Amino acid sequence: MSTCAVAAEMLDLALGLPATLDITAAVVAQKSTDHLLLQECALEMCSISILYQGRL
Repeated sequence: MSTCAVAAEMLDLALGLPATLDITAAVVAQKSTDHLLLQECALEMCSISILYQGRL
């Protein structure tokens, strides 16, 4: 979990706004999913780049 997500969660709890925890959790989950997809694409492209050594 990112620092921003932890800060948002703590702020929501401190202000007594439990409904915003659901929103924060959904945003963090989507962000994590997007990050993993981008990381997977980068790893695939790096291996292709190494194998073909720029001969595409």
